[in-house]
Amino acid sequence: MKSNRGALELSINAIVILVIAIVILGLAIVFIRKQFQQMGDFGTVGDKVKAQLMDDLTRSDKRVSISSRNVNIEQQKTSQEGFGITNKNNKPTYFVARFSNVEAVAATSVIDSAITVVTPNKGYLSYDTTVQKVGLGDSIVSPFKIFADTNTGDVMLKLTVYEYKTTGTAAPATLTGRVAPTPACTATLLTSCWVEYGSDSFFVSVGAS
Repeated sequence: MKSNRGALELSINAIVILVIAIVILGLAIVFIRKQFQQMGDFGTVGDKVKAQLMDDLTRSDKRVSISSRNVNIEQQKTSQEGFGITNKNNKPTYFVARFSNVEAVAATSVIDSAITVVTPNKGYLSYDTTVQKVGLGDSIVSPFKIFADTNTGDVMLKLTVYEYKTTGTAAPATLTGRVAPTPACTATLLTSCWVEYGSDSFFVSVGAS
Protein backbone atom coordinates (compact mmCIF):
# COMPACT_ATOMS: atom_id res chain seq x y z
CA MET A 1 0.00 0.00 0.00
CA LYS A 2 2.81 2.40 0.97
CA SER A 3 4.61 1.52 -2.26
CA ASN A 4 1.54 2.34 -4.32
CA ARG A 5 1.01 5.61 -2.42
CA GLY A 6 4.64 6.57 -2.97
CA ALA A 7 4.38 5.78 -6.66
CA LEU A 8 1.19 7.87 -6.89
CA GLU A 9 2.86 10.83 -5.18
CA LEU A 10 5.80 10.60 -7.55
CA SER A 11 3.44 10.53 -10.54
CA ILE A 12 1.56 13.59 -9.26
CA ASN A 13 4.82 15.46 -8.68
CA ALA A 14 6.03 14.55 -12.15
CA ILE A 15 2.77 15.81 -13.68
CA VAL A 16 3.01 19.09 -11.72
CA ILE A 17 6.61 19.61 -12.84
CA LEU A 18 5.64 18.84 -16.44
CA VAL A 19 2.74 21.34 -16.34
CA ILE A 20 5.01 24.03 -14.90
CA ALA A 21 7.63 23.34 -17.57
CA ILE A 22 5.01 23.58 -20.33
CA VAL A 23 3.71 26.88 -18.94
CA ILE A 24 7.22 28.35 -18.72
CA LEU A 25 8.01 27.17 -22.26
CA GLY A 26 4.78 28.70 -23.52
CA LEU A 27 5.57 32.04 -21.89
CA ALA A 28 9.08 31.98 -23.37
CA ILE A 29 7.69 31.30 -26.87
CA VAL A 30 5.16 34.13 -26.55
CA PHE A 31 7.90 36.52 -25.40
CA ILE A 32 10.26 35.59 -28.24
CA ARG A 33 7.47 35.81 -30.81
CA LYS A 34 6.49 39.24 -29.51
CA GLN A 35 10.06 40.47 -29.79
CA PHE A 36 10.30 39.31 -33.40
CA GLN A 37 6.92 40.83 -34.23
CA GLN A 38 8.06 44.14 -32.79
CA MET A 39 11.23 43.99 -34.85
CA GLY A 40 9.33 42.96 -38.00
CA ASP A 41 11.52 43.13 -41.09
CA PHE A 42 12.50 46.76 -40.52
CA GLY A 43 15.66 45.78 -38.65
CA THR A 44 17.34 47.66 -35.83
CA VAL A 45 19.12 50.99 -35.45
CA GLY A 46 22.84 50.82 -34.71
CA ASP A 47 24.29 52.65 -31.73
CA LYS A 48 26.09 55.19 -33.92
CA VAL A 49 22.94 56.12 -35.87
CA LYS A 50 20.88 56.20 -32.69
CA ALA A 51 23.38 58.56 -31.03
CA GLN A 52 23.39 60.76 -34.15
CA LEU A 53 19.60 61.05 -34.17
CA MET A 54 19.36 61.72 -30.44
CA ASP A 55 22.05 64.40 -30.73
CA ASP A 56 20.27 66.01 -33.68
CA LEU A 57 16.99 66.16 -31.77
CA THR A 58 18.64 67.46 -28.62
CA ARG A 59 20.72 70.22 -30.23
CA SER A 60 18.00 71.55 -32.54
CA ASP A 61 14.36 72.54 -32.41
CA LYS A 62 13.45 69.57 -34.60
CA ARG A 63 10.58 67.32 -33.62
CA VAL A 64 11.41 64.65 -36.20
CA SER A 65 14.76 63.67 -37.70
CA ILE A 66 15.89 61.20 -40.40
CA SER A 67 19.23 59.38 -40.21
CA SER A 68 20.19 60.21 -43.80
CA ARG A 69 18.88 62.79 -46.26
CA ASN A 70 20.45 61.05 -49.26
CA VAL A 71 20.28 57.26 -49.41
CA ASN A 72 22.09 55.43 -52.21
CA ILE A 73 21.17 51.80 -52.92
CA GLU A 74 21.96 49.32 -55.65
CA GLN A 75 19.22 47.42 -57.44
CA GLN A 76 17.58 44.68 -55.34
CA LYS A 77 19.58 45.70 -52.26
CA THR A 78 18.45 47.11 -48.91
CA SER A 79 19.45 50.05 -46.78
CA GLN A 80 18.99 50.16 -43.01
CA GLU A 81 17.91 53.59 -41.78
CA GLY A 82 16.27 55.18 -38.75
CA PHE A 83 14.28 58.18 -37.59
CA GLY A 84 13.79 59.91 -34.27
CA ILE A 85 10.86 61.62 -32.58
CA THR A 86 11.14 63.92 -29.57
CA ASN A 87 8.15 64.84 -27.43
CA LYS A 88 8.05 68.62 -27.00
CA ASN A 89 4.52 68.58 -25.60
CA ASN A 90 3.80 69.18 -21.93
CA LYS A 91 2.60 65.63 -21.34
CA PRO A 92 3.15 62.05 -22.56
CA THR A 93 1.87 61.77 -26.13
CA TYR A 94 0.90 59.04 -28.58
CA PHE A 95 2.57 59.26 -31.99
CA VAL A 96 2.39 57.30 -35.24
CA ALA A 97 4.69 57.53 -38.28
CA ARG A 98 3.73 57.42 -41.95
CA PHE A 99 5.94 57.58 -45.05
CA SER A 100 4.71 58.93 -48.38
CA ASN A 101 5.95 59.72 -51.88
CA VAL A 102 6.26 63.45 -52.48
CA GLU A 103 5.41 62.99 -56.16
CA ALA A 104 2.77 60.71 -57.66
CA VAL A 105 3.87 57.09 -57.98
CA ALA A 106 4.44 55.89 -61.55
CA ALA A 107 5.46 52.61 -63.14
CA THR A 108 9.06 53.85 -63.22
CA SER A 109 9.14 54.92 -59.55
CA VAL A 110 11.93 53.30 -57.57
CA ILE A 111 10.02 53.26 -54.26
CA ASP A 112 6.29 53.11 -53.54
CA SER A 113 5.59 54.01 -49.91
CA ALA A 114 2.11 52.49 -50.02
CA ILE A 115 3.18 48.90 -50.74
CA THR A 116 4.64 46.29 -48.40
CA VAL A 117 6.24 43.95 -50.94
CA VAL A 118 8.07 44.43 -54.22
CA THR A 119 5.49 45.26 -56.87
CA PRO A 120 6.71 44.99 -60.48
CA ASN A 121 10.10 46.70 -60.41
CA LYS A 122 9.25 49.09 -57.55
CA GLY A 123 10.80 48.84 -54.10
CA TYR A 124 9.16 49.57 -50.75
CA LEU A 125 9.70 50.67 -47.16
CA SER A 126 9.36 48.54 -44.06
CA TYR A 127 8.71 50.31 -40.76
CA ASP A 128 6.70 50.18 -37.56
CA THR A 129 3.19 51.46 -38.30
CA THR A 130 1.89 51.04 -34.76
CA VAL A 131 1.16 53.81 -32.26
CA GLN A 132 4.06 54.69 -29.92
CA LYS A 133 3.74 56.44 -26.56
CA VAL A 134 6.55 58.89 -25.77
CA GLY A 135 6.98 60.33 -22.30
CA LEU A 136 7.22 64.01 -21.45
CA GLY A 137 10.55 65.35 -22.72
CA ASP A 138 11.60 61.92 -24.02
CA SER A 139 12.76 60.86 -27.48
CA ILE A 140 12.54 57.57 -29.34
CA VAL A 141 14.47 56.17 -32.28
CA SER A 142 12.76 53.78 -34.67
CA PRO A 143 14.29 51.72 -37.50
CA PHE A 144 13.08 51.46 -41.06
CA LYS A 145 14.44 49.58 -44.04
CA ILE A 146 14.41 50.48 -47.73
CA PHE A 147 14.05 47.60 -50.20
CA ALA A 148 15.05 48.45 -53.77
CA ASP A 149 14.05 46.43 -56.83
CA THR A 150 15.04 46.73 -60.51
CA ASN A 151 13.82 50.29 -61.23
CA THR A 152 16.63 52.83 -61.11
CA GLY A 153 16.48 56.55 -60.49
CA ASP A 154 15.67 58.99 -57.71
CA VAL A 155 12.66 59.51 -55.50
CA MET A 156 11.83 61.99 -52.75
CA LEU A 157 10.09 60.54 -49.72
CA LYS A 158 8.49 62.25 -46.74
CA LEU A 159 8.16 61.05 -43.17
CA THR A 160 5.18 62.53 -41.35
CA VAL A 161 4.61 61.97 -37.65
CA TYR A 162 1.11 62.47 -36.26
CA GLU A 163 0.17 63.07 -32.64
CA TYR A 164 -3.03 62.04 -30.90
CA LYS A 165 -4.87 64.98 -29.36
CA THR A 166 -6.76 64.07 -26.22
CA THR A 167 -7.76 65.72 -22.95
CA GLY A 168 -7.34 62.45 -21.07
CA THR A 169 -4.84 59.63 -21.00
CA ALA A 170 -6.72 56.96 -22.94
CA ALA A 171 -4.80 55.35 -25.80
CA PRO A 172 -6.10 55.80 -29.36
CA ALA A 173 -7.76 52.99 -31.25
CA THR A 174 -5.51 50.53 -33.08
CA LEU A 175 -4.53 51.82 -36.53
CA THR A 176 -4.18 49.73 -39.67
CA GLY A 177 -2.63 50.39 -43.05
CA ARG A 178 -0.19 53.10 -44.09
CA VAL A 179 -2.51 56.04 -44.71
CA ALA A 180 -2.81 59.11 -42.49
CA PRO A 181 -4.54 58.20 -39.21
CA THR A 182 -8.18 59.07 -38.65
CA PRO A 183 -10.15 60.85 -37.43
CA ALA A 184 -8.20 63.97 -38.33
CA CYS A 185 -8.54 67.02 -36.11
CA THR A 186 -10.60 69.87 -37.55
CA ALA A 187 -11.90 73.25 -36.42
CA THR A 188 -14.82 71.45 -34.78
CA LEU A 189 -13.05 68.24 -33.76
CA LEU A 190 -10.30 69.17 -31.32
CA THR A 191 -9.89 66.06 -29.18
CA SER A 192 -9.64 62.30 -29.70
CA CYS A 193 -8.23 63.01 -33.14
CA TRP A 194 -4.94 63.07 -35.04
CA VAL A 195 -2.93 66.08 -36.21
CA GLU A 196 0.44 66.43 -37.93
CA TYR A 197 3.21 66.84 -35.36
CA GLY A 198 6.29 67.09 -37.55
CA SER A 199 7.89 65.87 -40.77
CA ASP A 200 11.17 65.38 -42.60
CA SER A 201 12.05 64.55 -46.21
CA PHE A 202 14.87 62.60 -47.87
CA PHE A 203 16.03 61.32 -51.25
CA VAL A 204 16.56 57.72 -52.29
CA SER A 205 18.72 56.95 -55.32
CA VAL A 206 18.70 53.45 -56.76
CA GLY A 207 21.59 52.69 -59.12
CA ALA A 208 22.52 49.76 -61.31
CA SER A 209 24.12 46.86 -59.47
